[in-house]
Amino acid sequence: MNNDDHIAENLALAEKALPNSLSQKEVQLVNEAAREFRRVMRVGCTGCQYCMPCPAGVNIPSCFECYNSKHAFKDRSAKMMYLFQNGGMVTDKPTLASMCVKCEKCLEKCPQHLPIPDLLNEVAEDMEGFFTKPIIWIGRRMMKVRKKEKEIQ
Repeated sequence: MNNDDHIAENLALAEKALPNSLSQKEVQLVNEAAREFRRVMRVGCTGCQYCMPCPAGVNIPSCFECYNSKHAFKDRSAKMMYLFQNGGMVTDKPTLASMCVKCEKCLEKCPQHLPIPDLLNEVAEDMEGFFTKPIIWIGRRMMKVRKKEKEIQ
């Protein structure tokens, strides 16, 4: 549910739904889909952003979204998207998973009870590496050049 229309639609469906209205086959299909979803998703983050703001500046939901995208959909561009979104190319400041200082303030806020600092460590190990800083540096320079080109026009 990302906006008011989604909430209204879900409430309308919930009002019409009756207990035990799904057939056994439909229940089995729902359970099978849920199992597959849990299997491919590395982090069960819903993107609710209750964990935000992070005192260390990590964009926790964005880090998890890119990480899940890489593994769930075998998205080869997810790592570059992670560096683009969280490396400070879009915003002025980086929001990388490796910036986590394990203050654990996010833990008490997460309704999913996710071990966020441990998961951010996994994200950093998988999505960052030796070339992270040079790629971010180049990307930020390219973004500045494009911004200046647009100002000139």
